[in-house]
Amino acid sequence: MGAPYPAPLPLPHPEDTKPPLGRLLTERGLLTLEQLEEALSEKETSAARLGEILLGHGWLSEADIARALADQHDLEYLDLARVDLECREAYEPDEEERKELGLEHGFGLTLYRPQGCIACAGTGYAGRVALYEVLNVHGHIRRHIEATTEEIFAAAVEDGMTTLRQDGLRLVLEGISSLDEVRRVTGDRLQ
Repeated sequence: MGAPYPAPLPLPHPEDTKPPLGRLLTERGLLTLEQLEEALSEKETSAARLGEILLGHGWLSEADIARALADQHDLEYLDLARVDLECREAYEPDEEERKELGLEHGFGLTLYRPQGCIACAGTGYAGRVALYEVLNVHGHIRRHIEATTEEIFAAAVEDGMTTLRQDGLRLVLEGISSLDEVRRVTGDRLQ
């Protein structure tokens, strides 16, 4: 007798228009049904999230999960080049860079820029890191649904949303990426 058919994936609630993460990953061929079933079974007996379980088994990368989550929530996925920790060059930002970072008195602050070495093929970067901007639609924002993109963005920032640029600057301050890379990805956005 042959192997039993895998159990069907649970259907989303009619009001939930987001496809389940597991379905997105299996449809893309990034995850087998067997792996998904094993991860879902493990999720039931642990406090871990599905993505954490998939990463823990080494079945997916952080980038795979981040792209799928962005698609699930209809968000744009942007990633920055990660500065190579082996050959990055430390420097103190000048006045213009401190102003761009929102740090007028950032003396003693250390940022990093790419240098390049054999390990990173002279690029100064090794790997990628995701950049996020999430807009929660509630209260004040919901009243702007008929408004322009600029008005919605302004209302979201007023409500405390972290913008792509702000998230990128956080990564610069943590030494994970460079200011030039954040400028390249976010463009001239002031926020």
